[in-house]
Order: sequence, then C-alpha cells, then structure tokens
Amino acid sequence: MRNWKPTVVTFILVVASSFGVFIMFGSQLALGTIVGGNISVDTTWVVGGNPYIVMENVIVDPGITLTIDPGVQVKFDPPGVHGYLNIFVEGTLISVGQTGLLVNFTSNGGSPVNDWGQIQVNNTGTAEVRNSTFSHGYGIVLSSASTHNITQNSFSWYAGVETRTPGHNITNNMFSNNGHIDLVSSNNSVSQNDIQGEGIAVWSPGNLIIGNDVDGSGAVSRLIGVYSTGNMVSGNRVTDDGDDTGIEVSGEGNIISENSVSGAKQGIDVTSFDNVTVVGNVLTNCSIGIETSLTDGHELLRNNVTGGSFGILLAASNWNLVVGNEISMATSYGISVRGSAGNRIYHNVLLYNGVQAEDDRTSNAWDDGYPSGGNYWSDYGGNDTKGGPLQDIPGSDGIGDTPYSIATNRTDRYPLTEPTLGNLPPRDLDAYLSGWDYENVTIAWNISWNDGQRANDVSGYEIYRAVTYDKDRIGYSLLGSTPNQTREFVDVSSGEGDPSNYFYYVCAVNGTGNLSCSAGQVGKYTKTLLMGPNLASIPLVQLNDDIEKVLQTVSFDMAWSYDSQIQEWTSYVKTKPYSKGLRRLNHTMGFWVNVTAASNLTVAGKVSKEVHIRLAPGWNLIGFPSFTTISLGDMQQDAPILRGEAFDPVGDPYHLLHMMESETMLPGEGFWLLSSSEGMVTLRN
Repeated sequence: MRNWKPTVVTFILVVASSFGVFIMFGSQLALGTIVGGNISVDTTWVVGGNPYIVMENVIVDPGITLTIDPGVQVKFDPPGVHGYLNIFVEGTLISVGQTGLLVNFTSNGGSPVNDWGQIQVNNTGTAEVRNSTFSHGYGIVLSSASTHNITQNSFSWYAGVETRTPGHNITNNMFSNNGHIDLVSSNNSVSQNDIQGEGIAVWSPGNLIIGNDVDGSGAVSRLIGVYSTGNMVSGNRVTDDGDDTGIEVSGEGNIISENSVSGAKQGIDVTSFDNVTVVGNVLTNCSIGIETSLTDGHELLRNNVTGGSFGILLAASNWNLVVGNEISMATSYGISVRGSAGNRIYHNVLLYNGVQAEDDRTSNAWDDGYPSGGNYWSDYGGNDTKGGPLQDIPGSDGIGDTPYSIATNRTDRYPLTEPTLGNLPPRDLDAYLSGWDYENVTIAWNISWNDGQRANDVSGYEIYRAVTYDKDRIGYSLLGSTPNQTREFVDVSSGEGDPSNYFYYVCAVNGTGNLSCSAGQVGKYTKTLLMGPNLASIPLVQLNDDIEKVLQTVSFDMAWSYDSQIQEWTSYVKTKPYSKGLRRLNHTMGFWVNVTAASNLTVAGKVSKEVHIRLAPGWNLIGFPSFTTISLGDMQQDAPILRGEAFDPVGDPYHLLHMMESETMLPGEGFWLLSSSEGMVTLRN
C-alpha cells in the first residue's frame, strides 16, 4: 500500500488469521486509498496512502488495533447509499499525531457542511486520540466501558465529543466553529479546553467542568448548560457578545463556583430545579448578572457583579440565601426581588447602582438580625453613634442607627456602615436522634464556604436553641460552640425522654466575633401516644423516612394511611411487612398507628420552609408540618375545604371529632379534610 503509481489498480484482499477470514475491498489510486468494511487484522494507515477515503462504515473488530500514523488524512464521503459514514471501534484505535503532522479526520465533499458521522468507541473498544483534528462531522462518541483521555485535539465545523459512558477525561482540546462537548453520561472531567461555538452541555450527574475558556461569539442560547444534578462548574472563563446565557443551570444540587462571565445576556441563569449553590463567581457587563426563576432554595454567595442592567434578579424564586455578594454599577437594579418570598439577603455590598434594590413582597429579610447586621449601601445617609438591637445604646457598633428603606414596609433594619463581606453561613443543616436509646439530638451541617475552602476566616460555629419556634429567631439562646472544620454538635439528653420540643440554628463565627447563620432551622419534636389507635403526623422533614426509622421510639404493631390521589388505604404490619405496603412516612402525610404500650413519638429533622399538600375531591388524610399557628378557618380561605375532622381518643367508634372553624391546627397531628374539588394546602414556617 505504498508508492502508488498514477494508475488505478482494483484489488480484493483476502486475509486469514486467528480471528477468521475477512475481505477488504479498495482501490489503489493516485489520489489515495479507499477504505470500508471490517478490519479483522492489526492494520496501520500510513502517510503514503493519503488520503484514506471512507466510502462505507469502517468497523475495527474486537481484539484488533487500527493505528493511524502522524500526518494521515482520513476523509469521509458525504451521505449517500450508506448514510452518514462512521468508524466503529470494537477493538483499539490509536490516532496520535505530532506537531506539524496531525492526524486529520474530515469530509471528502466539495462543499462540506456536516458530512460524516462519528468515530464511535463502543463497549469493548478503546481509543488513544491525541494531536488529531476533526471537522465537518460529528466527531468522537465514547460508548466504551474503558476510561479515555481525549487531549490535545482540534474540533471544528460541527465536530466535537460526546460521552455515553462514565469516567472520561476531555482536556486541552480546541473547539471552534460550532465545535461542542456533550456529556450524556456521569462522572466525566472536562478541563482546560478552548471552546468557541456551541460550548458544553451536561445531561448527566457528577461531572466536573473546570478551567475551560468558552467564547460565545456566534453561539446559540447558552455557552455552558447544566441539565442534570450534582455537577461542579468551576474556574471557567466565559465571554460573549451579549446574545447568550453564560452558564445555564437546570438541575438540583449543582455547584457553580469561581467562574468569570463577561458580556452575556444572562451571566448565570438558574431555572427549573432547586438547591443550586452559586459561589465566588465574577460577572462583568452581563445584562443580568445572576438570575433565579421559578425555583427555590438556592445559595448565592460571595459573587462579584459589575455593570449590566440587573445585578441579581430573583423572579418567582423563594427561600434563597443571598449573602456576601458585591454588586456595583448596575444601571437598573442592584438586587431585584420580584414575586419571591422568604428570601434572606444580608452582608452584601451594593455600590452605585441605578436603584440599589427593589422588593414587591413583605416576607423577605434584608438583614440577619442584630448583631450580625444587614447590607452595606453606598447611598446610606445615616449615622452610627449608637448600638444595640434598638440602636439606642450610646457608642458605635458598625451598624447604622436608622434603617435603610428599600420599599414601603421593606427595610434593612441594620445597615452596615463599612463594606465588609463577613462570613458565609454553614450549609445543609439537618438533625437526627442519636444515642443508644435515641436520647440525644445531633445537629449536622456542611461547613461554611469560608472554612478552609475559600478565605479561611471562620474560627468556629455557634449553636442556638429555643423551645418555641420563631422564624425571626427571637428568644433563642446560645447552646454551645465548636471549632472550625467541625460538622456536628450533640445536644445531650434532649432527645427521647425529654418532653420539650427544641429548635436550632447554627452560625459561622469569624475572628472578630461576627456571625453568619444558617438559612434554615432544624428541630426535635415529641408527643405522647396512648395505647390503641392514634392519628398523628411527622412535623419535621426526615433524613430517612423509612417507617421503622421514623417510628423508632414507638411501640406499635400496625400503621395505616389513606392516599386520596389513588383513593386507597396502605398499611404496615410489623409481623407481615410487604413491599407494596406503607413503607415510608413523610411530613405531608397523616397516618394511624396502633400503639401497644404508651410511647413517645419523638423525631428530629428539618423545619420545612414551605409545604404544598395536594387535595383530591372527597376526603384527604394529611399531616400538619407547620409550627405557625393557623385555624381550620384560615386554611379554608385558600383551599376548597368543606369540613375538617381531628383525632379524639375517646370518640367512638372512629376516634374522630368534627372541627369548628376557629379550632387551631397543631403540628404532629393528623387531620381529615373534606374537599369539594382539587386544591392545594400551603403551609409555611
């Protein structure tokens, strides 16, 4: 296959080997070598055979190696009888070029657009691809069980890399003119690539997108898109011409950290799913720096937003934590809160924005209480000559003596007089019963972003407790403290056996004593159950909602509940558990439990921020996971409830009593509600 003469020699080559017999057809041309079909013996494509023209699919059989030498050109005929042409690797492909002698995969068409399929490495296949170029086709698809390193290659004119199996590394490649990376599998790493075009799309969990340069000139829609859960996007540099979204996130539990985004229509856009962390990013001259919409429970921490129209926009987005951000020179609003409730916004620095902030709801908190304080506002005109929660004690305390007005009935009660960002709070607060007899309450959290991971200015954590829940944390006292890098605290002898309810929150403390406190609260709840049937519910969100775990402090032989959506009873009998029975108890459910000896129902878990419970026409058995006092009549204002019934331990024969509209709903109780139509009960803490 070397030293071709300028004549055509048509041949049929029959080769016998331990893998069997295969036939390869081809033509020996002055213009190159025609290839196609199965490769069943180890084969090398050499420069002397250039170009190799693929006229039908090439299949590298299992156990066989195809080596493509530096400088080889592989050209795929445009779609014809065989459709888009591919190289399928069931064995091994080695395509390793050299500087000045790259391996080139491209189209054989006269006016190529997107003319060929892909190099697909299938389950049994492996590939080493380095110093190779791909253009005018789909590129590389990794469907192999082996880990691959795709590095130092160039992809252009629609060519890119797609992963369909986990564990691959894509690093130090160039992508241009609609080049792309698509992660359809989990646990891949994409790092240090230079991308101009369609960018990176993440469709599966657990991927790392780190240190890439992404240029959006001419791209469509978004530059980095994350459409699954639990991914990390960190240290990327994204630039755009104003038409696209820099980083789009539509998946729960993703972390977007320390990226720089400039010139995008939206710098970081979080939509569709909850609980995303956006921390330490720099956004410059984006129309909207950071936007969360139609989603809840995000953490926006220590970001720097400069220029554009909006710094941070919360649109129909609730229960977010917005802490430690610096927002400057936004022409419209520094922070805009629209149709959003329950957000906590403090320790931010707002400098010279058109309007510093707007808020069309009254339930958002613009400070963290005293002495933690609120935000720094460059246009605040008050003094700092007094201190204390009421700012009536002589002596300055770094907090303005008068509130900063945001809108009617919306103020920062404790505006900061110096632009300090302070700590970031502990994250993911939870609680559970511990000890041999469940006698303790363990409060657990993930450490602050400042604690050893960013600026290491957290000296420890303080745990606060009260016996009565208060959303503004009034009446809580210091229970204990831990050093930095700790993740839990045990409240000894406060669990099973202690008749009190408890509520907790945790604060990160820096060297000067400033606090930054957890967004949510956790609690321990207990109630006495009498022998016989009891109607109850679990008012705290459980880390593990298995029925045996939830009812671990109760002596019982049977539990049962009614699912109004399917109009069926489900039950759990200790002596005869079965898979389709009542296996889980969550905080929205009411349930009956038959108690065999007087017991306490004691649980620990998260205090829910907001809970929505669907009602079906007819009777519904619901729980009441709220520590905010409301009556049945209050609930009837917002839901189509005709009648309510509550537990009566002496009421025969069903242990129920009719509720008056004025009767108070209590946490931990179960209730029957008769609904006239489909509806929704919304409960808040």
